[in-house]
Amino acid sequence: MARPQVMGLFMLLLFLDPLQAQQDSLLRIWKDRDRPDTVRMHAAGEALRTLIYQHPDSALRLAMDMHETATSVGDRRRQAFALNFKGMAYVLMGNFYPAVVTYREMLALYEQLDDQRGVAGANSNLGAVFHQQGDLVRALEHYERCVPVFEALGDRRGQAITASNLSGIHREMGDTAAARRMLEQVLRTAEAADDGPGLAGAYGNLGLLAQDRGDLRGALMLYFRSLRYRELVNDRSGKALMQHDIGEVHRLLGQLDSAQHWISASIALRDSLGDEPGLAQALISLGLLVLDRGPPAEAVGHCERAARSAADLQLRNVEEKACGCLVKACERTGDEDCVRRNSERRVVLSDSLQRQQTRELLARVEFRKSMVADSVERASASVEQGTSTSSTSSWLWVAVGLLAAGLGLWWWRRRSA
Repeated sequence: MARPQVMGLFMLLLFLDPLQAQQDSLLRIWKDRDRPDTVRMHAAGEALRTLIYQHPDSALRLAMDMHETATSVGDRRRQAFALNFKGMAYVLMGNFYPAVVTYREMLALYEQLDDQRGVAGANSNLGAVFHQQGDLVRALEHYERCVPVFEALGDRRGQAITASNLSGIHREMGDTAAARRMLEQVLRTAEAADDGPGLAGAYGNLGLLAQDRGDLRGALMLYFRSLRYRELVNDRSGKALMQHDIGEVHRLLGQLDSAQHWISASIALRDSLGDEPGLAQALISLGLLVLDRGPPAEAVGHCERAARSAADLQLRNVEEKACGCLVKACERTGDEDCVRRNSERRVVLSDSLQRQQTRELLARVEFRKSMVADSVERASASVEQGTSTSSTSSWLWVAVGLLAAGLGLWWWRRRSA
């Protein structure tokens, strides 16, 4: 059962990784009210880096306290920094609505500060949240806004995170070739920079592509590589994700005892993290595993719980898979009403409107890219000819074309709004 990975989130200044042993001393500095606020907030920021993936609930409380302190002293840059981690904690705990609210507040602060890297990071995070919820149109809109900024700044990590997320959109739309090209580039960049989180994400997403094409043993190898890097960077949320994926592949291979071990480990870890989206996904796998072993009634219970949770979280892709699990289980129990109800719900969730809108949006993006490339090519050709008249004419057409594209984009966004 292939499904989307947890999307990459942009962590500002995530190049320092304090040792776990330093965490207590950093928190003591933060709690020492006699120290200057700037010193305390710096310590809190460093502590957040180690807390965020290991204990997102603790990171959320610390980020909220840091944001309150930064607001009281009028430090907008640290306010935005705290909001970044606050939003990440919400995402890791499956609370997407407050995450969107938080990231929009972060975006507004960085726009006030005229910090383009921060603006791009906020857009990247908003795109990741909408992507996780299955809203590919809004996800792509935010990714489009951050890509040129990361490129202009030469921010390789930001580019890699966005490319990895965009590969997920291409994969979900069936363009696996484009997804693979993007991920291979991400992998090369991460290897060159010795970027542990980047390597973990790239291997995990490449594993999904391998699983999609039926190469289960290849997927298993890639998932174990990703798991190793998740453990090296103390990413407990990512570790739970890989445990689930490894268990799912074992289930598909018919190795049910191994599948039970890995899926149960993922459920336990996700439960400790308060990761409700992850729990819903793992419960679907557990339901299918139970169904493989025999008792359909127990499978119905697991998949119903997953469907309710996914519906509450507005995770349409997860709810669709839960409905598919329920259809299989209810067919085994002979509950025709359950089969009919979940089949109908699955059709609604599989509605092609969302994907069609995304395909149209991607077509517009490709058209704009090709139009600009063609304009540049014609401009270059006119310069080589050395004729001022043709050069002026060519550049005039370029300007007209770009103006038309800008007006068209403005009209489309206004119409969409």
